[in-house]
Amino acid sequence: MNSSFNPTQILTGPPAVIVHGTENTAPAAATVLADSLGLTPGTYLVYAGIASTDTAANIIQLAHRNAANNADVELADSQSGVLAGGQQGELGLLAWFVIANTGERVVVRNKTAGTASLFYQADLYAWRY
Repeated sequence: MNSSFNPTQILTGPPAVIVHGTENTAPAAATVLADSLGLTPGTYLVYAGIASTDTAANIIQLAHRNAANNADVELADSQSGVLAGGQQGELGLLAWFVIANTGERVVVRNKTAGTASLFYQADLYAWRY
């Protein structure tokens, strides 16, 4: 590891992308909760904050999509068990993605269907480096 690396310098300045997803009640499997839309090429540090009232665990995915938005380029996911049991809170997911082509995007989605009448909401932030 580079001894001059200072993690507090990573998040300097405002994010290049800020998306506040809409509230989704009982989202179907693979529902896109937030979408960066087309990005310009570069390296991005992406953070997704997901809130839910669901009492069942789910897997939240942060997916780097191709420019046609028809395939994943790479994927980061996390079990949302921290939100299970009726706890209200936020799950955070952080990943680095290299956007190679104009129009590639990053989306946040739930892997399995949400529970009836319970909600999911995601915020997406991306810093370009």
